[in-house]
Amino acid sequence: MPVSIFSAILLFFSVFAHASPQPLHLEYGNHYRKPTHQTLTLKGDRLGRCFFLVLQNHKKLTLTDIVRRYPYLQNYLRGSTSVDYSTGREPDLKRIIMASADASVTPVQLFEWSLELNQGRLFESILTIHQLLRNEARFYRTWIHDYPSTKPKMIAFFNKFIDIRGDLEERGGGYHGDHRGSWYRIWGTMLDYLSMVAPDDFLVGSPNTVLKSASWLDYAIFMGTLTANLAEDLKPIIMYGTESDPRKAELNQVGYDTMDSMIRQAEQPSWSTEKTRWYQNLCDQQNYLIPKKQTP
Repeated sequence: MPVSIFSAILLFFSVFAHASPQPLHLEYGNHYRKPTHQTLTLKGDRLGRCFFLVLQNHKKLTLTDIVRRYPYLQNYLRGSTSVDYSTGREPDLKRIIMASADASVTPVQLFEWSLELNQGRLFESILTIHQLLRNEARFYRTWIHDYPSTKPKMIAFFNKFIDIRGDLEERGGGYHGDHRGSWYRIWGTMLDYLSMVAPDDFLVGSPNTVLKSASWLDYAIFMGTLTANLAEDLKPIIMYGTESDPRKAELNQVGYDTMDSMIRQAEQPSWSTEKTRWYQNLCDQQNYLIPKKQTP
């Protein structure tokens, strides 16, 4: 599904921006403002390798004709009131999450659970996560949809997730999980990346799903990187009164890097048992989270 350079410049509107028709209540306002304490960085290339291990272990992978089944994906990603996509597996995934201990759910676990619930359908597995996490984070936007939740329920839900930024003190007391916007943002850009790689270019038949041409991957990561940064760079201009947040751009980029890494691993020869065990150990140790370099 080719996208022009001009379209990428405007993709900010269709993936990340949603101009509210009414002001948000301050109780649910932007918790990203004025970052001072971020201590962790999430590395998408490493996370992608961990996700690839999940695909290998699953033994079954099905790819979706995204263009036909989800023709209005960009509208969905921007939070349009005209379209909403759901796999129906979101309640099942939520039950698994809520049965977990606080501050315990990792990105790898989340992907593994969703892949199992969606019987190996890669796109739907990511969509399930994104739909659930975004709805939980944006339940108060009643002009978009009517999602039954409350602030205490939202807090209880996101308390289940590990901290992927190391800056939870900015949220105040009582928050033991991660910032709500950090998590769904990653899966949204993963969906966007996957939609830029034409479904017909996939050769389906094994967990090592191969692409006919790596040029599609190069194109997708280039456009994704452009979009990830433009989303924040243009925000103060397009959405007057808001501020640019480099951490949002960083998380946007993580999603693109994760999907790019996962698919590129699938292009390589099958991993040996020793290599698989080595990477599995690194993933178990959450090596995709590294200390963030602090600027003076």
